[in-house]
Amino acid sequence: MKSLTLSMLITLALTTGCTRQYTTGELTTHDGAPLRLSAEGGAGLIHPGTLHVSFATAPLFSADLTLGHANGTLETSVPASAYQGGSFFLSRSDSGLTCDIRASWTQSYLGSYEKSEQARCETPGICSRSVSRLECPNKTYSQYSEGYKKHEDDEGCEYENEWVTEYFPDCPGSQWVMNTYQTYLYALKLEFLMPQRSPLPLAEYNGESGRFSYVVRQRVESACSAGW
Repeated sequence: MKSLTLSMLITLALTTGCTRQYTTGELTTHDGAPLRLSAEGGAGLIHPGTLHVSFATAPLFSADLTLGHANGTLETSVPASAYQGGSFFLSRSDSGLTCDIRASWTQSYLGSYEKSEQARCETPGICSRSVSRLECPNKTYSQYSEGYKKHEDDEGCEYENEWVTEYFPDCPGSQWVMNTYQTYLYALKLEFLMPQRSPLPLAEYNGESGRFSYVVRQRVESACSAGW
């Protein structure tokens, strides 16, 4: 029996995938006035209050920083070169906005839990699938036979596909596993800076992402049974 194994899903999720986070929080301004971030109509004027910010934690090339508010949605691109660890600095000369933006975030561990779930696996048995057959002048060879590879370049042989039900060493199946999940959230801080006008940030945003979980460990609890 060949079972489906877990291979460092937590590492893959943290380093190569799912790097975009969506946060909700509050924007406050130094003087209580709206923040004019661009000349892009209503979307460029952000009033203090609720703000929805999405950002990427580790883009390969560049990623959008999106600010959603009551007047619209403003997007700007952040190059990968602006990132350093859990932060980035986007200059107004690069973004075309009225302010520099300094972002920093932390990932907080909230706890872990276990959940019994079904997982895919492979097992010997009788199952149905499409297989290729090699039709030669004197004989037909199955896709999994030695003759198939030996004669596939022979003159006069042609390939045909057909749906068959027979014994295979790797039929799809399912089994019960106990998955251990770890739960996290991101806390994001944005500072909107204009050093020539004020040594203090013109505005600050503090928000949090929704909770998300990764599988960090998997324990097989039953044999693989044919069928999925």
